[in-house]
Amino acid sequence: MLRCFVFFAVFAMGIWALARESHAQEMQDAELCEAVFREYGVRSEVCNAPQPKPQPDRELTAQDRESHIFFLSGGSRLSPQMGRQVVLLAGVLNTAPMKDACLRLTGHSDASGGRDANRRLSEQRAEVVAAALRRRLDRGDRVEEVRGVGEETPLEGWPSTARENRRVSIEARRCQ
Repeated sequence: MLRCFVFFAVFAMGIWALARESHAQEMQDAELCEAVFREYGVRSEVCNAPQPKPQPDRELTAQDRESHIFFLSGGSRLSPQMGRQVVLLAGVLNTAPMKDACLRLTGHSDASGGRDANRRLSEQRAEVVAAALRRRLDRGDRVEEVRGVGEETPLEGWPSTARENRRVSIEARRCQ
């Protein structure tokens, strides 16, 4: 009995410690359950309940993949895969047919977390992509507009909480 009590006390303290951290407040229940499981190797009955996952109306298209840089939850660092995509994009933009293309980068987030935090995060994501492109383009001033819109405009056909909404959209037009 005492052993059970100690176990649950440690488990409760772990949840309390995670909840104290500011990022834990923005975690979805499933993410909090996973964090506790990774840290302590224990799942509560609440965590064992199946979590319904919103399903998109469609799959990502090739155009979606080409015109967006995707991010992990809560982050604004480029993954190695997305870093390679930025390098590839810059290479294409430096070719003769694209030399006069200027860019608008718009950062987005999913709907997890607070609205203000999501807007800041989406701006950070857009700035990270802008900086990476400016380093690789023949003229950095071709990145003309960088902005973040938070969770306002999810990908068409995707739930607002879908991870695919953690992205920077890239629009090209002729430089003026």
